[in-house]
Order: sequence, then C-alpha cells, then structure tokens
Amino acid sequence: MNVPANDQCPICYTPLSNEALQRQPNGKLSGQGGQRVTYCATGHGFHAGCAAMCLGLSNTACPMCRQPHRDGLDIDVANLLLEPHATQVENPASATDDQRRQAAAILGELAGSKEDGDLYVDALQNRVAITDVFPIYGGPPAVQVDLMKLMRALLKNHRANQDALHAAGGIAELFTRAMRLPLPPPSDPDGIALMRESLRALSHAVHDHKPNVEALQAAQGGIPMSVALLNALLAMPAPPMAPGEVGELLRHLCYFSSTHSAIEAA
Repeated sequence: MNVPANDQCPICYTPLSNEALQRQPNGKLSGQGGQRVTYCATGHGFHAGCAAMCLGLSNTACPMCRQPHRDGLDIDVANLLLEPHATQVENPASATDDQRRQAAAILGELAGSKEDGDLYVDALQNRVAITDVFPIYGGPPAVQVDLMKLMRALLKNHRANQDALHAAGGIAELFTRAMRLPLPPPSDPDGIALMRESLRALSHAVHDHKPNVEALQAAQGGIPMSVALLNALLAMPAPPMAPGEVGELLRHLCYFSSTHSAIEAA
C-alpha cells in the first residue's frame, strides 16, 4: 500500500519542510533536525538528525511501519548532517579561518558523539582531510577539544590522513597536547578532555603506521617523546582514558619502536 509522504517528522513533530526551525544562530542543528530523508521502502520521511537517532538504536527498523531502513540511509544521513560545515572546512575560500574553525568544531562534536559518532566517520573522511583542520587548530579550550575529536575521526584507520599528519610534522603537536603534566585538576574539565582526545588522536595516528611511531622516537628535552609518553601513562594514577584505550595506545607505541625490540631481546 502506498503511504502519502508525511509533512511532519514523526520523531520530533516539527515540519519536514523547514530546516531553519532546526538551526541555532550559529548554524548548528539543535539536537535533531536537518533535511528530509526517506527512511524505508514504505516512504516514511524523517529529519536526517532524527533518522540518525533511530539508526543508533539496537532496533533500526522504521518506527512507523517496522520495515527495515533502506540501503544507504546511514551514508545519506551523515552527508546531510555534515552540511554546511564540511563545505566551509574543505574550502578555504568559502569562509574566514574563524568560521572554518567553528564549522570544524561542530563536525568534531558530531564525530565525538557517544551515541552515533561512528555514523559520521566514513562521510567525514570522504569530505574533509586532516590538512584542512591542522592549519586552523586553535581557539578556546572547548573548541580545541572538538577539533581534536574531528582529527581523531579523520585519523581512524585512514592511511592517507596518517601520512598527511606525518608530512606536516603533526606528531609533535599531538604529543604536546597529550602530555598535559601535571594532570589538569578536576576544576579544569576542558583541560582533561583535551588531553584525553589528544591521546586518542595520537593512538589513531600511530596505529599500524611506522613513520608516525618513529617520529615519536625524536627527542624533546633530551628524552624520546615515546619514552616520555610511556612513562607518563604508566605513572598516572588515573589516566584520562579507559584502561583498554591506554593499553591500545601502549601497544601501538611498542609495536614498531625500540621498546618492542628491548622486550624481544629480554
């Protein structure tokens, strides 16, 4: 049976035809919203953001008719929610550096979402390069946290961005951001978050990437950065990442490094 196209999103009950109602003054989507997408073969239409929320559930069937979501919906949703921010970031002529920085921070917030952040990774990597973000890194601490989330997403299992980070000398910058010693106090949540996201980005940067691991062998203050980072992580009473993430970073650091050779020799 053919179902007439709905004019109201069945999730948030606001008009599907007016994306402006879903935008805050800074252009960011207000939680959900965005352009219209067809969710299922039956033809039910949702806001892209509302569809993303449904795709993040354990049961991703259409909540209206219980039919499976259509093929390619996740990519369509991610691409729609990246706009207009991805265009601003990837095209320096489209906006000022500050506008591009704010747009990149919004993309980082999307990519860093615990609920549906993984939804955006492929679409982000197809649109934005690490070299688009590195030159505009900066701003207030909270913005830097979101920019680091974006860089983490761009580096995840992406050899070209790992190579580009290496060519730009970005490993030393990530190391500096990650090595916030002494640890930021609880009264500095942005400082703790920046250290955590920098460590996560660094872990993706060195994952199966020998040149970036070797770059960490360079000395800063007379000590190889990798050794300083290993010592710091092992000495922290409460690292800012989960134990599994710390173990993963340590494994990446040891895999290609002299530390690995020393363990084998012993």
